[in-house]
Amino acid sequence: MPLLKEPRHPRARIGEQRSPGEVRPVTNRTILVMGIGVVVLAALAMGAVLWASAGTHKRVTSDKNLPKGGVTTYVASYEETVQSSKRQVVSATLSLNCAATCTDGDFTGYGGDFTLKVDGSRAAASSHSSCESQSLVLQAGLSLAVPQQLPQSLTGTLTRSSTCPGTDAGPSATLELRRTR
Repeated sequence: MPLLKEPRHPRARIGEQRSPGEVRPVTNRTILVMGIGVVVLAALAMGAVLWASAGTHKRVTSDKNLPKGGVTTYVASYEETVQSSKRQVVSATLSLNCAATCTDGDFTGYGGDFTLKVDGSRAAASSHSSCESQSLVLQAGLSLAVPQQLPQSLTGTLTRSSTCPGTDAGPSATLELRRTR
């Protein structure tokens, strides 16, 4: 009896050729070498990525989504003295919408609420109800078109007229505005 068993599938030895269709079995050594090769390649790839990303950090900022030419609203409160048929003192508020210059704003006071258009030191507005027309002109000692420069005092006229027969829109008025703190 031989001491060594013959393999179930005889392999070609050195110098011999394999027969057609014979498959060479994979050994544990081959699997181990290929596994180590894959791990080394993965480690090299990861190292290359980390090395490339570890360069000098450049901060890139973009302003593509930021608004351009934003509008800022400046608001001031005034004590408004109205001189019409009688003298009244009421509170008034002036606000200007400004970007590079101030072009419009709002005024709330004796005559009501007005949307103003600014032209230098002059701010003008008009409103129309069904039978009444009002125009308001405010005049400042300095330019209202300059941002952050709401004046300490303004003078103005509120003119009222009637568009429907038989209605009286009320007298015109002279306004004096003094800024309150």
